Amino acid sequence: MRLALVVAGAIGSAACFQMSTVLKVNGDGSGTLDHRMVYSTQALAQLRQFAGFGGRGGTLDPISGSPT
Repeated sequence: MRLALVVAGAIGSAACFQMSTVLKVNGDGSGTLDHRMVYSTQALAQLRQFAGFGGRGGTLDPISGSPT
């Protein structure tokens, strides 16, 4: 049942996230990787709700990706 809720939420929130990744490689082989993820207000609310399903009673910190 819990898995079904998570899957349904993931499908329903597919448009709530925007990601971009830029890889820049210099001539000497070094480089940078810039990864950005933007959450909508609705997505943040869903993430906090999903964190409650974990049973730990904490809230979700989207920066660290773990419950606080």
